[in-house]
Amino acid sequence: MKVKFKGCSNTQANWGQGEDPQEYLEVGKEYNVVKTEVHTQHTLWWVEGCDVPFNSACFELLEAK
Repeated sequence: MKVKFKGCSNTQANWGQGEDPQEYLEVGKEYNVVKTEVHTQHTLWWVEGCDVPFNSACFELLEAK
């Protein structure tokens, strides 16, 4: 699925043991999600080119598969 990184607060970035996407990604840029891990209170996404998870709240969904 295609997403756009919209930025996030420090709390959003670190929720659910995700990494801080601000250290890896560019705000406004589109990325492809290659893996999803759904939890009861959050979802983690791995984007193409990164081997660490990010909180889905930091992204805008553009296109779902």
